[in-house]
Amino acid sequence: IEKISFEYERLYEEHRRMSEIYRSVNLSIPEEIQLAAEHTLNHRIMKAVRELAERNFDETEAVNACRIMKEARAFDVKLKKNMVADFLSNQLEWRIKSLFERIDGRLIKECFAIQSVADKLDVELNKRTPQDYLFLLLRRWQEDPELKAALSEETVRSVLDVAVWKFHRPLCDTP
Repeated sequence: IEKISFEYERLYEEHRRMSEIYRSVNLSIPEEIQLAAEHTLNHRIMKAVRELAERNFDETEAVNACRIMKEARAFDVKLKKNMVADFLSNQLEWRIKSLFERIDGRLIKECFAIQSVADKLDVELNKRTPQDYLFLLLRRWQEDPELKAALSEETVRSVLDVAVWKFHRPLCDTP
């Protein structure tokens, strides 16, 4: 499987420039090259998202994922996003669960960044479990106002923004 994957990537890279020329003169890309592009770009987008997770979804590191999305659009490749959606959903759930255990501004920022990545990749996140954790946190604050009072107003506002999925700007340029 690794050999085949390597060959697809090699084929994609070798014919990338020719495919760009085909697209520029409105010719369809040969099916074999299209398959190689689909395989390669699906592999690369998943790798880019995993690398973003390793960097705590730092927005400045999202350039690679954005570039892959642009390449996919240029080659008319439909990315298989279910694995990306599952991965991002799991990352969001882990961070929200951690947030439930301990309020951390870095985790809040990462939640926003995960949603931004999902929006840009046109991926629907599974928010059911994260929302359950957030509602438990809000209930805990309601039952014990001292917990909430120990936090800054900005932190409380950020947690509430996460709870209603109020997110900021996207990471990449819109198509």
